[in-house]
Amino acid sequence: MNQRRLFAASVLGLVVSPLIVADAQQAVFRSEANYVEVVASVTNKAGDFVTGLTAADFEIREQGRRESIDSFSFVELSTGAPAAPTPPVLFGPGMSAEQREADGRLYLIYLNGATAANTPWVRRLATNFVTENLLPGDRAAIWDSQYPLRPVVFTDDKTKLLADIEPYMGMSLDGELPFAFRCSQATVSSLEPSARELCRSALEQPHRELAKAIQWFNGIQGRRKSILLFAGGWLGPSDPVSKSDITLYAVDVRGLVAPDAALMNPSGQVGPEAAQALGQRLSQLSASVDGLWALANRTGGFAIINRNDFRPGFQRIVEANSRYYVLGYASSYKRQDRVYRDLDVKVKRPGVKVHARRGYFPRF
Repeated sequence: MNQRRLFAASVLGLVVSPLIVADAQQAVFRSEANYVEVVASVTNKAGDFVTGLTAADFEIREQGRRESIDSFSFVELSTGAPAAPTPPVLFGPGMSAEQREADGRLYLIYLNGATAANTPWVRRLATNFVTENLLPGDRAAIWDSQYPLRPVVFTDDKTKLLADIEPYMGMSLDGELPFAFRCSQATVSSLEPSARELCRSALEQPHRELAKAIQWFNGIQGRRKSILLFAGGWLGPSDPVSKSDITLYAVDVRGLVAPDAALMNPSGQVGPEAAQALGQRLSQLSASVDGLWALANRTGGFAIINRNDFRPGFQRIVEANSRYYVLGYASSYKRQDRVYRDLDVKVKRPGVKVHARRGYFPRF
């Protein structure tokens, strides 16, 4: 196994520490607002991971301006026994002792199948990933916006994770909706004050819980942090995680996406109306697939779409989270705003491809 070295720098208050060799002394978390961490996988033309790269092989440009890489490490996590030695994980100063157990891969499993028809597949595929692909030392949490009062907890306990997957329920327009969605269908101003407050809390709570999960992710440096989105397509916000250094992998639970009978024969419509309705639904179907791909690609991840056998894709996710490079730099952009910044990560070798996030929002 190649020798691994990890350099890290830390700002604590107004004191800036010099670069530290992790093997020589304890590495510390770097917390200044303009510090940017980028996780990158590099593959050759055959799709094989490229090892042996150094910081000098990489180039990072932010908004077209070249940045100086001041921290670098290569992470290789074991996918079997015995466990391989790894670079240290860097924890935020506010993380409690019981949270500092992130030795393996880190996953937030995001259940968002949307429709009730997709519910069985969301549960089944998320369960399969936890059962077959979560390895010793890994930590994961389940996030489901339809059950807003359940806290998001990262754990290596598969039994708890499976129990958190089981209650998931997709939306059904003609059936019983989870409480938060029943609230979203109502005119809040028409409700009694007590019910109005419950609805407001229910609608806000899912986003607070997701924010807590991402905050936990932000308290860790030196590891790839991944969201696994199990969804029946994506037509939602273009980028819910771009403010953090998180890689997103999208799993289209519909499998091979093809027009169904209802799509091919819209009820109550004939002639031009039927053709127009069919075209709109086909366009929406295509957009829902494209949305998953774009969402994942922007973060340096990938989408598993138009597949009925998900096992190779799940294994690819594990592999992508087992070997990668972590690069950090202090951005030369000093304005205290939250304008999206483009990133371009390249390797100065011919015939290779870099998989890394395309940009970020400053943390000011």
